[in-house]
Amino acid sequence: MTTNVVFSEPPDISEPYLFCIYCGAIDDLTDEHVVPYGLSGEHILKKASCKNCASVTTKFERDVLRNMVAVVRAKLNLKTRRKKERPTAFNLGIGRGEERRNICVPVDQHPGVFAMPVYAPAKRLNKLPGPMLPPVTDVMLGYDRDLLTDYAEGQVSVDIAVPNTHDLASLPRMIAKIGYCFAISCIPAEHWEVLYPISAILGTSNDVHDIVGASLDPIDGTDDGLHQMIMEQTGDDMTVFLRLFPALGTPWYHVVVGRLHPEGELPLS
Repeated sequence: MTTNVVFSEPPDISEPYLFCIYCGAIDDLTDEHVVPYGLSGEHILKKASCKNCASVTTKFERDVLRNMVAVVRAKLNLKTRRKKERPTAFNLGIGRGEERRNICVPVDQHPGVFAMPVYAPAKRLNKLPGPMLPPVTDVMLGYDRDLLTDYAEGQVSVDIAVPNTHDLASLPRMIAKIGYCFAISCIPAEHWEVLYPISAILGTSNDVHDIVGASLDPIDGTDDGLHQMIMEQTGDDMTVFLRLFPALGTPWYHVVVGRLHPEGELPLS
């Protein structure tokens, strides 16, 4: 893999696309956030998603936001369109020895434990044929270290698990969507020869792990900022590397986005 960084910051708000970046429709267009609004995403693609495709992306984003990362969203006071409905307390599984029980903990006292799966590298990134199982190779945890220590000093263990209400396909599809939107916000659609993520995002194929993976290896950068994204050339393809909540020790995900036209100059800034 080369380390030739092409872009790390798209414009906060784009010029209107006037077509759906997923299906090409030109009617009933809405704005699209690169990182979901519920994760306090600031980068917006204007008039870039039709209502049908928006309903698809909203469904898997809502699953992740309301289940998988609900606690950390509340603790970090991230954006929500329904402030009055935001929970003020969350269940926490605790126990001593074999005795387990759930308690309801106010947000400010909750250790904020959440699990981020570490997927195997994307098959397309490593040119691997056939199935690669299992796609989840590890789990990295985000939490409030001081509050978790308080529980440990009381000799109470804390249950750590991805909520069973979470659809396991939702997170990689959301990662694919973020990477895809970031890529085309940096390099306009006409510069791409082929774009891989669309079918996985829309759910018309089950090949999301062909293009989405993760790594425990550090990538050049800092832990500053709420989220991190960079795009690099990996062989013939362009790959977006992204990290949600880097300050909480989360993994780097990658999305193999596509291949640029072999001829023509890139719109480098």
